[in-house]
Amino acid sequence: MLNQLINEIIPIQLTKKIMFSIICLTVIPMMIMAVVMPIGIIKIGKKEQEKMLYAVVDRLDDSLTQSYSEILDSHGASSKDINEQVKVLNSVLQPILNEVYDSTLDVGIGYYSIELDHIVAIAPNFEPSKLIRVNHEQYPYFTIYNSGKPEFGEFNNSFGWNGKPILYYAKPIYHNGKIIGHVWANIKTDDIYNKALHDTVLVISIWLCIIGLVLAIAYKISKNLHLEMKRFAKAFVSDENLPTSFMPEFIPIFDKIKEHSANLKKANLLLHNEIEERKNIEEKLKDSEETFRNIFDNSVDGIFLAKPEGKILAANPAICQMLGMSEEEICRLGSSGVVSIQESDLYQILKERRRNLPIRCELNLIHKDGLKIPVEATSKIYKNSKGEELICIFVRDISQRLQTQQEMARLDRLNLIGQMAAGIGHEVRNPMTTVRGFLQMLSTKEACAQYKEYYLLMIDELDRANSIITQFLSLARSTPLDLQFHNLNQIIDDLYPLLQANALNSNNNVIVEKFPIPEIEINKNEIHQLILNLVSNGLDAMGEGGQVTIRIFTDNKDLILAIKDEGSGIAPEVLERIGTPFLTTKEHGTGLGLATCYSIAERNNAKIEVASSTSGTTFFVKFKIG
Repeated sequence: MLNQLINEIIPIQLTKKIMFSIICLTVIPMMIMAVVMPIGIIKIGKKEQEKMLYAVVDRLDDSLTQSYSEILDSHGASSKDINEQVKVLNSVLQPILNEVYDSTLDVGIGYYSIELDHIVAIAPNFEPSKLIRVNHEQYPYFTIYNSGKPEFGEFNNSFGWNGKPILYYAKPIYHNGKIIGHVWANIKTDDIYNKALHDTVLVISIWLCIIGLVLAIAYKISKNLHLEMKRFAKAFVSDENLPTSFMPEFIPIFDKIKEHSANLKKANLLLHNEIEERKNIEEKLKDSEETFRNIFDNSVDGIFLAKPEGKILAANPAICQMLGMSEEEICRLGSSGVVSIQESDLYQILKERRRNLPIRCELNLIHKDGLKIPVEATSKIYKNSKGEELICIFVRDISQRLQTQQEMARLDRLNLIGQMAAGIGHEVRNPMTTVRGFLQMLSTKEACAQYKEYYLLMIDELDRANSIITQFLSLARSTPLDLQFHNLNQIIDDLYPLLQANALNSNNNVIVEKFPIPEIEINKNEIHQLILNLVSNGLDAMGEGGQVTIRIFTDNKDLILAIKDEGSGIAPEVLERIGTPFLTTKEHGTGLGLATCYSIAERNNAKIEVASSTSGTTFFVKFKIG
């Protein structure tokens, strides 16, 4: 930055550089002198004025041959009031001051009586109105009454000079070892500064005349040198010979430059041809790189560029978004950090196959949060311009496809079980109804009273079996019985007393967080059953003192019912098969509760998602809005 600024200020031409240097060598000292000289003159002036003030004060002190009290006694004024005493003293001392002032000029002088605390004589411009008492704190003269010594200094608000700044010298007046007043002398500092300005202007004017003469001579020399240099440049450019009148010092240089110029022209021609050829190659390479970069940056599929040992050199925006990382993070982790450990040695897979064909396989990538992302990868080994082997990998997220396949498989299982339930449900219920009726009748007979407890137990078990069959049959329904518009908040309010009662039985709690939501088209009874099942599962998953949280809110185009417990979570191997009929982790569970919930969700145009960790499990039931 500094070099650039210097280059802009200093001219490039040699003659102008010389002229610029001469100007700097003359003007800069003058500028320094213009600053330093007034300071020196002012210091010298102050020193001279200080000596002069000393002399004036000593003269005034010597002129006072009597003390103030002796003067008053000699005039019989000792008993008069202060104003009369001041007038008497002034009549004696003012002539002394006037005589001293006439010999010094432009020096303010005066006598002060501390006993009367008044000015008793002052010059120049004496007026009786100036014989006044002075505020001790306002003027610096009065510090001498504490120190007992003369004092020299500067003051910005003078009394005798109409408030102008001054240099002053004050000396105490002693009589019989006691200070009876003081005498002072001062001078305006403006006089010193004006003299310094006058002397500086005079010196600078002389210096400017000298500089002007020097610059005129330098300009004449520079102009002649400039003309000679132009003749040299013209002869060099036009391949002419230098005239004999030209400076002889330049002729050998001119001949050598001519020789080098001819060689340089030949080299320039060869270099020009080579540059043109390289430009064509670079343009083609640039077009190729831009095409690749556009494909790399805008591809919807993720793209890796890696070395065989696993170091990742580049990652496109699609793969960065897929893994939730920046390109720098992916390159820093390498293939072992973003590819599941079982599949990280992709290079060995490629080496064992034909290298001239792309290899397609499925593997798992690792998200920044640690989740595995199943992808379909297409890879190929190739060599770059340096002969180094590199791997280019295209990956496509197949999570949705696998999820769809799993959902289809689950629906197939539900459909199969539903068909079986529809076929055998009624056949099983009919005999059970008959058995239950006879057991109920026998329980009322007096002859069988001793077995009544057993009859009631058998009736309860038949009712339990009938409930299981009811759940089993619900898997066979393909559509809801009755779809109407309802508000989930109202449904939760209706169920809350029952939910809270169930929670209190196990010393747990249920809380509800509701937000404004629209009505959706659902089957109210089936949604009742879904909520009861999910809350019941949450309560069963916790020990005492736990809490189930029900949240109802909207997210984009979904209305979400979230039911969260504080249990220990669901094992990964169970989570993969969640919703499968007869899958249960409860000691007395049937494995039909969650399967029924999934079936109900499907019939009500909803889907269920599960998030589980060691701190609890959340079921998200997502209904489409509109």
